[in-house]
Amino acid sequence: MTQLASDIDAAARPAAAVSFIAPTRHGALRLALHRAAAWPPRAAASLRAAALLADAESLLQWLEDWLGEPLDPSPCETPASLDTPVARLHWRWGELAATVELPWPALLACRPAPELAGFWRDAVRWDELPLQLVLAQDVLADDERQALQQPGAGWLLRESFGADGQWPCELRLQCGDEVQAWPAQWQPDRGRLAWSDAAPLQHLARADATLAVLARPLRLTPPALLGWHGETACACGVDQPVSLLTAPRHGRRALAAQLVPIGLRLPGAGADIPGIASPPLHAGWVLRVEAD
Repeated sequence: MTQLASDIDAAARPAAAVSFIAPTRHGALRLALHRAAAWPPRAAASLRAAALLADAESLLQWLEDWLGEPLDPSPCETPASLDTPVARLHWRWGELAATVELPWPALLACRPAPELAGFWRDAVRWDELPLQLVLAQDVLADDERQALQQPGAGWLLRESFGADGQWPCELRLQCGDEVQAWPAQWQPDRGRLAWSDAAPLQHLARADATLAVLARPLRLTPPALLGWHGETACACGVDQPVSLLTAPRHGRRALAAQLVPIGLRLPGAGADIPGIASPPLHAGWVLRVEAD
């Protein structure tokens, strides 16, 4: 099996690459190929393109086997803007470096067979996707938003009050004008996030909703997000900042916030031990907006 070179970034020089584009049933696929060795003087552009495609034959075969259709890449002098969101991967074999931009619908429709999954895991490097973890969303009136910014105020995150410690959330990926979302379960006390590997939900972002999201996006490769290599889960601790993304009518400035645990004590707990209070039970979380 082709092995991923450690110096793939140094080998890939997009400015010197030859670009190709190939139609697929899921949208256009773009391919940029670069060979480290210098070309002979006055080498015709058509000969360079043909030689690069010949060198990339094994990569093209892997792509065809995965997509289930033949590819016919054509050189394009200027990189064309693609009409669908893409996922980007990088591959290196000998002196050849390749960057492939795959239409995102292809990744959702074409899960690789087991004999192909190893190639997409081990032989290529994927660019990570920035994913937004939505902890809660609600439509807030103007006075409710203003009240959240007062000292001592907070947003009670009802979704976090699960008896099993599971917090239902939503993992979102912005794809053009649409949002693709995967139902997720967060266990903040264990620092673990898991999500469904089913087809994502597609919807337009609500313009009137205020969102509580992790301030730093989660960064996952497409195979990890789509569950190609096993369990769809990652580490996700609770000790990180939160952003309150306000609806446009409130202004577009995000508000910094932090999660605060809420503890409860059961009536009568610890009553048989005089002078010793029983520890609180962690019930859920409240979001406290930080002062400007």
